[in-house]
Amino acid sequence: MAAAEKRRQELLRHIFQEPVRKEHVEEVRSALETMLSINKRIMILLKKSQGGISNDIGSIQQGRRALAAYTQNAKPMQSSGRERVNSG
Repeated sequence: MAAAEKRRQELLRHIFQEPVRKEHVEEVRSALETMLSINKRIMILLKKSQGGISNDIGSIQQGRRALAAYTQNAKPMQSSGRERVNSG
């Protein structure tokens, strides 16, 4: 992601090294408005994705805590000889 942003900045600097010619002003303005609109939509999608990832990570961490608690509580039962008896 950082590499793409760096490349985008390089391209913008390159494009605007020289002033825009008068006959191209409207075309450049329109292109910039389109780019800004697309950028805004991309940022919204990224924020939504980050939220989903954060929720997934939270669920994984909760599962790990539950497993750790279960494992911790299961050890005393095993060491006290209260293991399952084979009825076969």
